[in-house]
Amino acid sequence: MLSAAEVKRLSMLARLEVRPEDGDRLARELDRILGFVRQLEAAPAGEIEPLVHPLDLAQPLRDDEVREQVDCETIERGAPDVAEGYYRVPRVIE
Repeated sequence: MLSAAEVKRLSMLARLEVRPEDGDRLARELDRILGFVRQLEAAPAGEIEPLVHPLDLAQPLRDDEVREQVDCETIERGAPDVAEGYYRVPRVIE
């Protein structure tokens, strides 16, 4: 089990403020977490291939074909502020 001193050192390394009265409780909680990690490490997972996605679904893809395009003038008419072909937005960073 982790000691309160080890929790204090870990909290210093992680730049976390831990009150002295919380040291024992956090040591117990961290020890439980580490116990769960040990259980996961013990699980036989050597023959399991990594997944790209948890659900094995086929991704429907459409053909890559040119479709109707909207001209820039039509888009710019709906924009609040356009200058020389660029869309102007309010300054965010001073």
